[in-house]
Amino acid sequence: GGAILDRFMTAVQEIADARSMLLSNVEADLCARMQRLATGELDDVRDARKRFDKTSGDYERARARFLSLTKDAKAGSLKAAEDELHATRQVCETSRFNLMSQLQKVESRKRIEFKRQLAKTMDSHLRFFQLGHRILSDLEPFLQEVITRCDDDETVSESERLKLAGAMADYQVSLGADLHAPSDSEALSLTSDRSRSLAAI
Repeated sequence: GGAILDRFMTAVQEIADARSMLLSNVEADLCARMQRLATGELDDVRDARKRFDKTSGDYERARARFLSLTKDAKAGSLKAAEDELHATRQVCETSRFNLMSQLQKVESRKRIEFKRQLAKTMDSHLRFFQLGHRILSDLEPFLQEVITRCDDDETVSESERLKLAGAMADYQVSLGADLHAPSDSEALSLTSDRSRSLAAI
């Protein structure tokens, strides 16, 4: 009855709660982090690449201007071109190392972070199924008891059905016999007719 349903519902609720927690962990630990990796960090790589392309172009232009100076160029012009070349090269190298750092960071995340999160997600699934197995294993003797009770109840129900069917059949037979048997008034009329017939003889 109610106690059996309560026990079943408690087990189902525990499993449902564990499943909700599993899905939350998958969304937070795997999907959300992979989304950040696919958007935020790749955006950082694109920005670093744009800065490198710009500073590299500035350096190449400064280098071209420096190399275009002739031997009779003024010392001031030579010094300005040399300073510009040095400054743009320094900025370009900084941008290059920053780009390399961002690329290495993304590659590291791809090699390590993704596999780590995937392993954690699989571990969460493992713990979820272990919990479900433990709950249902603890419930197994009770389940077998309920099944046995249901079998017994089914046997009793079938016996009662057969008894009821037999009683109904007997009643139908007796009802048919009553319908074919003469009533009291009919029996009295037949007796009177028989008496008159004998008197006439």
